Amino acid sequence: MTDDLQTQLIATEKALLREKRARMQVELQLEEFSHRAYESKVLLLEAYEQASSKQVHLQFLSYLTSDILSEKSLDELITAFIEHVLMLVDYQFAFNIKYHHPHPEQSLINIKLRSQPWQPFATDEEFLTHIAKLKQSSHDEWQLCQYDRSLFYTIKSLPQSKELLSVVYPLSTTESGLIAIALDHNENSNEFLQTINTAIKQLTSAIFRRKTEEKLHRNYVKLKATYNELQKTQKQLLQSEKMASLGQLAAGVAHEINNPLAYINSNLETLLDYVGEYSDLLKQVEEMLSDEQKLQLKNIKSCADFDFVEQDFQQLVPTTLEGVLRVKEIVDSLKSFSRADDGSAAQQISLTQCIQDSLKVVWNSLKYGHTVNMLIPDDQPLIIQGFYGKLQQVFVNFFVNAAQAMPDGGELTIAAKTEQGYHCITITDTGCGMDEATQRQVFNPFFTTKPENVGTGLGLSVSFAILQSHHVDIHIDSTVGVGTTFTLNFPIPEDE
Repeated sequence: MTDDLQTQLIATEKALLREKRARMQVELQLEEFSHRAYESKVLLLEAYEQASSKQVHLQFLSYLTSDILSEKSLDELITAFIEHVLMLVDYQFAFNIKYHHPHPEQSLINIKLRSQPWQPFATDEEFLTHIAKLKQSSHDEWQLCQYDRSLFYTIKSLPQSKELLSVVYPLSTTESGLIAIALDHNENSNEFLQTINTAIKQLTSAIFRRKTEEKLHRNYVKLKATYNELQKTQKQLLQSEKMASLGQLAAGVAHEINNPLAYINSNLETLLDYVGEYSDLLKQVEEMLSDEQKLQLKNIKSCADFDFVEQDFQQLVPTTLEGVLRVKEIVDSLKSFSRADDGSAAQQISLTQCIQDSLKVVWNSLKYGHTVNMLIPDDQPLIIQGFYGKLQQVFVNFFVNAAQAMPDGGELTIAAKTEQGYHCITITDTGCGMDEATQRQVFNPFFTTKPENVGTGLGLSVSFAILQSHHVDIHIDSTVGVGTTFTLNFPIPEDE
């Protein structure tokens, strides 16, 4: 081998060695780059999974917030909360339990198997005892334990699982809520536990707020009812004061009028008898006269228009007597108004019988053009403690007013029902009705919508006084052109 060839060979070997070293260096760099790229990919995947998990958890909390702010009931809210939690995990079944502390048998227990709707779960005393232990071992935060160490492990009808996730939260002073979820795998993610613990705190806060709102609403309803009752009581007290004041006046007026009224009535009746005797005497005298004397007497009568005087005189006294009787009726109404009873003791009476008797009294006013619907069966006596005659006067008054409110005919409906310690009588007519101003004054003494000289305005005020003495609540519902309904609530005697 020549020297030149040897030199070229050595140079080629050195070049190959340099190339080999360069290739090895590049391979090492490529290997290092690939390792770094793999690590970056792993980190990116972990970051993506974490971001996805955080997005799911944020979406879960967002859904929960939306449910809390919605109009869902408390039971609907709790069920929706559990559904949201179940979307975060792989589970076999879930329990939604409302545990009643004083009476565990009144607890409500529902179960949801995977891909199935919620349904009631049959329990026994042993199961409720275990639930009570679970309640005692949890403290308003989610707890994880091995499924085979949980109370559900002994229930062979339930699917077996890896882990049990449970939480207890307060519902009221007598109830607690319990959620138990059987998981397919071990769930030890701190982020997951932090999310659902945040959620249970939001749920607990929402429950407390809902309970507070419900309590405030109940108190508002009670206060409103109390206010309305006070208003009604105030109106009744004002009316009672009017009745008491007018009662004193009525008693005095009735006493002062009765005496002169009695002798005016007696004198008029005597005068009416005298008129009859005078007419008989005049006829006998005329029969004793001669024809000429009769002619002279006739001329005298004609000049004095005596026939008209005699005819008018015979009408004046009866008409005056009718006026006296009307005054007497007014005085009697005043006397009734001034006292609630006649001094005798109240007795057990039948409202049904009293209403039927009252209808008989006013039947002449109702039988033409009016339809009476008596919706109280005869076998419902509706016993109360009271004064039969006074209450009959009340019903007669209502029925007569109803007939007068329907001058062209209509329907009078009398119905009754018994509820909450009262016999409720309703008297409904299809008459002209009353506006609000009339309704406010309808029980005031001497107030009347009838034409002059037709009504005294004492009928309903006397009826009001009688009903007040029987502790009866009175309500009016009237619409102009439609009709009026009076509702009378008679208290039922305690021994009934």
